[in-house]
Amino acid sequence: MYLLDSRVRDEPQDRSTGRTPRRDLLPAAPCYNKYQISNDELANLDSSHIAHRVTVETAEGPVEVRATTPIEVLTTEGERHSVSPFNFTFGDRDLVAPDYDLLLSRSQIDGALVREFSKGRTVGLIVGSLLAAGGGFALISVLAGKDQGPGAE
Repeated sequence: MYLLDSRVRDEPQDRSTGRTPRRDLLPAAPCYNKYQISNDELANLDSSHIAHRVTVETAEGPVEVRATTPIEVLTTEGERHSVSPFNFTFGDRDLVAPDYDLLLSRSQIDGALVREFSKGRTVGLIVGSLLAAGGGFALISVLAGKDQGPGAE
């Protein structure tokens, strides 16, 4: 893997702490469905296809990609690199994403992950969180009420 500034980087680091963020622990993760696409479908999302939206084929069926859709390029070494749809070039030899200072050889690329916003999962997460918070509050109220009842000393 190569970067335009000649540094090797596995994952982006948080500038304030210098640590690599754990993307798999982010609370927003349940709000998206992930779909893997091939190199050929990834090529449909490069800067030569400037559009408001493009539909790509996945194993699960067609998925619509917009300029705001999160995409991660997968490498044969198991690494993931973010790219912006319609803002990278994917030629015969390499992929260049100037907004992430990323340069990858085409032979290193093993498709990409497209994340699609999931309304159902988001609503489920919000409702589940509200029910858990309400249940916790009710439990605390019940336990606190036992200690302060009539005749408690």
